[in-house]
Amino acid sequence: VTFDHVHLTYAKAKEEALTDIHFEAKKGETIGIIGGTGSGKSSGILKTEIYQHIRNGDSVICTDTKGSLYEETSAVAKAHGYITRVLMLKATWFKNSDAFNIFSTLHADDDDLDAKADIIAQAIIKNTTGKKDADDYWEKNEFNCLKFTIMYIASTAKFKKDGEDNLPGVFKFLSSHTPKDLEKVMGSIPDDSPIKQCYNIFAMAKEEIQGQFINGAATRLSKLANKYLKEVLSHDEIDFTLPMRRKCIYYIVLSDTSDAYKLVGRRNITYDVLRNGWEE
Repeated sequence: VTFDHVHLTYAKAKEEALTDIHFEAKKGETIGIIGGTGSGKSSGILKTEIYQHIRNGDSVICTDTKGSLYEETSAVAKAHGYITRVLMLKATWFKNSDAFNIFSTLHADDDDLDAKADIIAQAIIKNTTGKKDADDYWEKNEFNCLKFTIMYIASTAKFKKDGEDNLPGVFKFLSSHTPKDLEKVMGSIPDDSPIKQCYNIFAMAKEEIQGQFINGAATRLSKLANKYLKEVLSHDEIDFTLPMRRKCIYYIVLSDTSDAYKLVGRRNITYDVLRNGWEE
């Protein structure tokens, strides 16, 4: 991408927001753009890049902290034959979001169900652990608890039938099951199943400690108690593999001042899915 002596003046503004901006970003190179509100970061840099991708027929997935990129470029993209979707992860905007259910890619007969559950559980742990909170023992066991729960829900027809094969379903399951409940549930799982093998690690701990693992894992998902966020994450309207086959622009709208919903925002499960290439 090359910016060749770019100038930008907002409507009714007396001075330029951008003056003689010139740089080249080579493939694979990362360049930081820093500036205050109204300095031209979005209008002069990001929008220009999005329009260039539209011109080239490239698919784009972008974060959009104000929603302005979606408002100002999505119509142009649609006019050029693009499929556009927006995942709105600001608390007051959940109602207007397209939906995304990460479990839509999980199936009981998947040979790599264990690996996919691993990616999701790792992303949850990574995005809900602060530097001061890190404790390897509890972290690993909460990860394991999340992993076998994700595999169990993805493998059990009842959850799909009830519309609970999703992250909010994981939260509901963990927040409503005691160690004794899990023991009963897992009793029917074959011993050679990765679900049972992960559960067996969990079951080695004393019952009181098991309860703390469950509590810790459920607490990491407590933001999913929001009824509107539940709706966003409970069914599927955004196919994150489609941009590999069709022209798409997906906008992920999230706050740049709060980490409250970073679990499902930037550097999240979605990006881990793409980075790990579930579908080549």
